[in-house]
Amino acid sequence: MALSTNQRIFIHDAEQCGLDIDYGYSGKYMYGRCCPAVYVGNFDELETVSVVCVDNNGLGLVVYAMF
Repeated sequence: MALSTNQRIFIHDAEQCGLDIDYGYSGKYMYGRCCPAVYVGNFDELETVSVVCVDNNGLGLVVYAMF
């Protein structure tokens, strides 16, 4: 998977926060494409300067860097 600069920043920031990264997440309007994502209980668990999207899966939040 080729990563954008925004996605690389997201991954770096997520790792710094000690979060596990799911590289196979396909969010809204992605039509099967995959991107890096993290699952958190609260958005404050991730400190990032990247542009992200957030989905609520009913059990917590999925934060992902679509582009």
